[in-house]
Amino acid sequence: MSALTDKDSQRLRELAERYPRLFGGVLLPWYTPDSWPKMREAAADRDNLYDTFEEFERSSTDTFNNLVAAGHPVEKVLIDVDALIAWCKAEGRPLDSNARHIFAVLSVIERDKRAGHA
Repeated sequence: MSALTDKDSQRLRELAERYPRLFGGVLLPWYTPDSWPKMREAAADRDNLYDTFEEFERSSTDTFNNLVAAGHPVEKVLIDVDALIAWCKAEGRPLDSNARHIFAVLSVIERDKRAGHA
């Protein structure tokens, strides 16, 4: 992930204060074989992304396993790419690594709210 902007850092701090249970681990944005090409095509930083889902999955699985082995709680967050694209447009921001990270956080908050946990 690239360095967070001051605005993104502030937003994550506010979310952490508002939803402290959420920030006990690492959230990894995750995609399906069908959604990866669409996300990659819409991404402002596509040159930094893997060309194929298989490359993404292999690298991200290694990251996941390394974090778990180091004792970190990790959660794969399946991203709704259409919702991510719409959110980026509504926010007036590029679909980049920071946007994907913040959207994963917001997705978990929404999921937990629907389940009555947030």
